[in-house]
Amino acid sequence: MKIHKNCCEFTFSRKGRQQFQKLDPVIKKRTKKAIDGFKNGDLDPLQDAKLLSGQLYPLRSYRIGTYRLIFEVRREELVLMAVAIAHRKEVYKKIS
Repeated sequence: MKIHKNCCEFTFSRKGRQQFQKLDPVIKKRTKKAIDGFKNGDLDPLQDAKLLSGQLYPLRSYRIGTYRLIFEVRREELVLMAVAIAHRKEVYKKIS
């Protein structure tokens, strides 16, 4: 599936929204910039984000410095849903 400009909606799971709201303002700004990139088509979730494996498959991880934005691609709805946003040492523990 090729993602076109302005075609995707970006939502948060309840847990993802809570984690986003608790972020440091600088990290929150960088995360928002990445989310906007996915929404407007500057970033392709299938090309620019790493596909996770094992129990975390089919989630994807996008690197934002030492933080990770973990999201699910819902192709049939053209929706990206953030499920976790945290430091790389903690993020994978928070979703397993």
